Amino acid sequence: IGGAEIYNEAMPMAQKLEITHVHHTFEADAFFPEIDLKIWNEVAREDFFADEKNKYDYSFVSYIRK
Repeated sequence: IGGAEIYNEAMPMAQKLEITHVHHTFEADAFFPEIDLKIWNEVAREDFFADEKNKYDYSFVSYIRK
């Protein structure tokens, strides 16, 4: 089982998500499931810009199930 499979199976049981969104497109073969905003409320966000320690802009986002 790959990472994407585990996330897909666990999502229906989750009540809260703590997600780091990296604002860049990468080549990959496994992805976290789409966060459906009909099901999830964004309750907190911290945005960060690329700097000498981090190559890409990113955001820490908290979601809770509606």
